[in-house]
Amino acid sequence: MATPINSFHLFSRKRDRNHFVKHGVALAGTSKTADERKSQMASPETRTRAQTGKDLENQIAELRREVSEISETLSRQGFHILDSARDTASDVYGLLKNKSAKAAHVAGRQAHHVADTAREKPLASVALLACIGLLIGLMVRR
Repeated sequence: MATPINSFHLFSRKRDRNHFVKHGVALAGTSKTADERKSQMASPETRTRAQTGKDLENQIAELRREVSEISETLSRQGFHILDSARDTASDVYGLLKNKSAKAAHVAGRQAHHVADTAREKPLASVALLACIGLLIGLMVRR
C-alpha cells in the first residue's frame, strides 16, 4: 500500500517548495494556494507597508482634489480681478473723456475770446505778439 505523499517528503529542498508556492500550486494536504498562504503568513511589517501604500495613494488622490479646487478658486478670483480691472479702466476712461471734453470746450471759449479781443484791439494784439516773439528770441539765443 502506498502512503500519501506529504509536502515534506515531496520537497526535499526548500528551493523546490518555494517554486511551487510562488506559482500558486496547492501543496499536498492543503487546499490553499500560495497567495492565500502569503496573505496569512504576511508579517505585520508587510501589512503595514501595504496599508501605508494605500494611505499614500489616498493622500495623493486627496491632494490632487485639493489642487484642483485651488486651481478653480484661483481661476474664479482671476476672472473677478479681471472684471474689476476692466470696470475700473472703463470708469477712468469715461472720467478722462468727460474732463477732456470740458477742457476742450473751455479752451475753445478762450480761443474765441482771444480772437474777439484781437479783432477789437489789433494794435495791442500785434504789440503783445511782438513782445512774446522777442522773449522767445532771447531765450533761444542764450
